[in-house]
Amino acid sequence: MRRRGRQVPPSEGAPPAAVFAYQRPREILELLIDLEAARPRVIVEIGTAAGGTLLLLARVAAPEALLVSIDLRGGGYGGGYSPWRRRIYRSFARAQQRIALIDGDSHLPATRERLLRRLAGRQIDFLFIDGDHSYDGVRRDFEDYAPLVAPGGQVCLHDIRQHPLGYSGEVWRFWQELEMGRACTRAILEPGVVGYGLGLITMPEEPPGSDRAVRAVLASASLPSSASRAASPARP
Repeated sequence: MRRRGRQVPPSEGAPPAAVFAYQRPREILELLIDLEAARPRVIVEIGTAAGGTLLLLARVAAPEALLVSIDLRGGGYGGGYSPWRRRIYRSFARAQQRIALIDGDSHLPATRERLLRRLAGRQIDFLFIDGDHSYDGVRRDFEDYAPLVAPGGQVCLHDIRQHPLGYSGEVWRFWQELEMGRACTRAILEPGVVGYGLGLITMPEEPPGSDRAVRAVLASASLPSSASRAASPARP
């Protein structure tokens, strides 16, 4: 879940201690309005960064929601969770909500197992993928974690619009392939802005916990599943 292939323009950086969302206001507002109507009970975020998106998701989740965020210790954005950040992020919970923080590389099987233990058999209603921005990285996060999303639940990819200076990494490539296969629900794009963008995918009706829904989404875009490929080695 290392944010490879993505940079933030210097003018958009936030102080290291700030709670900050790397989002365009109009894009994230449209998404939050939709989520507030749906009131998801289980939300998983890959890539905490400065915690701002986690805070916003907690505000629109169900009062009893479980929110799990995964971040890579030593990564270039959030860098994991220092003790004081853990306290702040857990304070985002309201009512009966619970917030769980997982330090780890989302590409490692052990990290996925830790998430499964947190979920305790529950399915994800909303999965926000905003970690590794390389093509292989974002696709792997999708293939590894989208099978945990409930039928009819949503997966959201961040930074689906190409930035001329490469600030959005290669998420746009994966999104473009999905879009060509009509696997995408819709894109949320703020007019007149380069980069950024939110892409929503509604998972098809398939048996819970299987990868058949993911295979169906990839097949619609004429993309083979990586299940038959050798797993790539864990990154340092």
